[in-house]
Amino acid sequence: MENLRNNILKVLRTDQAFTVPEIAFALLAYQDVVQRALHELDDQGLVSMRNGLYRRSQKAIQEDKT
Repeated sequence: MENLRNNILKVLRTDQAFTVPEIAFALLAYQDVVQRALHELDDQGLVSMRNGLYRRSQKAIQEDKT
């Protein structure tokens, strides 16, 4: 699951926002598994969701810079 979370953050490195189906398609993963991982990342403050679109949070961006 850790690899999946890392891969999701890699997909979200662009300034674009993505839906769960788009992220799942990019990772060739099941949508429900991606959704669970996104919830965990949201709980950790690493992603944010608005209007069904996910982006990296400022916290995740700052962690990439360090």
